[in-house]
Amino acid sequence: IKNLIPEVKIAVGGVHPSVMPKETIAQSHGALDFSIMEEGELTMADLCEKLEKGLSLKGVQGLAFKEKGRVSVNEKRLMVDNLDILSMPARHLFPMHWYTRRCTTIRGMWLGLTNLIASRGCYAHCTFCGSHTVLGRKMRYHSISRVLDEMEYLIEKYKVEALLFNDDTFNADVKRVMLLCKGMKERKIDIKWHCQCRTTPVTDGMVEAMVKAGC
Repeated sequence: IKNLIPEVKIAVGGVHPSVMPKETIAQSHGALDFSIMEEGELTMADLCEKLEKGLSLKGVQGLAFKEKGRVSVNEKRLMVDNLDILSMPARHLFPMHWYTRRCTTIRGMWLGLTNLIASRGCYAHCTFCGSHTVLGRKMRYHSISRVLDEMEYLIEKYKVEALLFNDDTFNADVKRVMLLCKGMKERKIDIKWHCQCRTTPVTDGMVEAMVKAGC
């Protein structure tokens, strides 16, 4: 991209830029301008505003940036506790026909699907997982009504046949899972869905409620 459009600014985020923000930029052979550490929404918005106005980037929390050949790493930004302050993903800016195609992500089924996130963070300390470096270990949630609204929107707008919850630990709060399943039934949300769970909080009642709600 830099070879084709040298003036373009390129930012990256995720596990690697969160753990090694300086090295990510420094070792990119000039390809990268910014590393976004941890959650990206507020940092990215702040960065874009500063760039538009030609202001200094030194006060942008959660950002590492290259300036005059040197990489600076700012202080990290506090994570968002109330996820409902973040708007729904701007899916209308993407070619959603690619993101709703039929596939076998839900094993044994051939369904058109897309993804959503109801919570962030994971309290576990699994040695093989780096997700906590981006989303932290504290569990944070969208409200039940917000999750149900997004489910209805995706079904109505994109005619999906299934939904994938990309939460690291969907069942961290069993009572919440039960309330979400109850809400699906009350709103008559009739769709297949998939989630990632830890085995330790699993209960027979929770599994039964999830299956009845379409999991």
